[in-house]
Amino acid sequence: RIVYLWLGDFDAVAQNVSDGDNSNDEILAWEPARAGWRNSAGFKRVLQKLAVVDYWRKHGFPSHCRAVGANDFTCDAP
Repeated sequence: RIVYLWLGDFDAVAQNVSDGDNSNDEILAWEPARAGWRNSAGFKRVLQKLAVVDYWRKHGFPSHCRAVGANDFTCDAP
């Protein structure tokens, strides 16, 4: 999956994330150089699939992310 990040194929990244994956690839997505990924539709699908967005809406978004309306969010470089 990390190669998809480097290539900017964010939809392929999202399609290749599984719920029980213990890979560290997702950690790389938070690097400052990955700003394009963090606001891509693929990244948003991954976080929704992993219930991260539900958690954020219940407990608060991290300082570098914020809700945009009722169904979207955006993240800056951490």
